[in-house]
Amino acid sequence: MIKFIVIFTVVFLNVSVVSAEIIPYVVFKGAFKQPGKYSLQAGDTLSSVIKRAGGLSSTAYPLGAVVTRLSEKIRQIESHNNKINILSNLIENLPEEQGNLKSRLKLFVNIGVKYQPIGRIYVDADPDVLQMKPEKDFLLMSGDTVFMPNRSYLVNVRSDVLMSSAYQYKPDLNVNDYIALAGSHQKVSNPDDVFIIYPNGLLHQPSLSYWNYQPYKIP
Repeated sequence: MIKFIVIFTVVFLNVSVVSAEIIPYVVFKGAFKQPGKYSLQAGDTLSSVIKRAGGLSSTAYPLGAVVTRLSEKIRQIESHNNKINILSNLIENLPEEQGNLKSRLKLFVNIGVKYQPIGRIYVDADPDVLQMKPEKDFLLMSGDTVFMPNRSYLVNVRSDVLMSSAYQYKPDLNVNDYIALAGSHQKVSNPDDVFIIYPNGLLHQPSLSYWNYQPYKIP
């Protein structure tokens, strides 16, 4: 007589863990009263989750908020890699007599290869502004990360100046004033190629020429 032995294996799943993995969420870091991970509900906007996080701390600096999104990161990486490939092909096709230019472009490409986009979305994260202008509020997506920095009192002056450094913020100083603090332009620099990178990541090229000068204030 042949006996069959049947073995039953029982697997216990941690339901709470499995459920947590499929619940949409956003992460709030930095200068919030209650930073942390928040489940995302239908219709949640940036301002609504800021309220759930207790609002901003007294030292928060909304102008410098960094909001990142995975889908945007993927798109930015694809665009960035395409530009690197185009530039690399351009370098390969340059004639040998332009060796100096090729060397400079290769250095630029090497720097670009090391850079990885973070998927930043440029938004207005000031709750007061979002309340007055609800059209600026936007829906959050699962996996979004919102970092709220503390207020900084420094202005960074970089690149082709005599003394690249950070300088104390003063509300009465404009672009040229900060450049002067840094020792002014180097001889090889072009005064017209000045850019302001604002705390929210947006870039602006001011007009500093003699004929069209505008004394831009720095926030």
